[in-house]
Amino acid sequence: MRVLFIDDRKREIEHLIDLSGISRVNEVETYIFVSLDDCLRVVQDFDPTVIMIGYDLSSYPVTGSIVIRMLRDNGITAKIVGNSSGGAVLFENDGVQIEGSTSRCFGRIAELLA
Repeated sequence: MRVLFIDDRKREIEHLIDLSGISRVNEVETYIFVSLDDCLRVVQDFDPTVIMIGYDLSSYPVTGSIVIRMLRDNGITAKIVGNSSGGAVLFENDGVQIEGSTSRCFGRIAELLA
């Protein structure tokens, strides 16, 4: 499985990857959010099976929901999982469909990818 983390918290995401152990059985990449265009390019190049995305991104007013809409509008069909301390509620409040939420919990990451 190819897993891409899209977030703005590099150290936290790397720590989650280490704790969850998902990189032992999956190909894992991280993308620290810069822009929608750059994000789309990274996703198209890596072609992930699963995208783990944070809700709050440092490029205000861009949120994880805006990124998900842009990816879907560009034909990206990867499974999308919210990786946010606010859980799925934040995405649902924006009317965005996600396939699960980890709430930044390393045990939940492994469970969702199993």
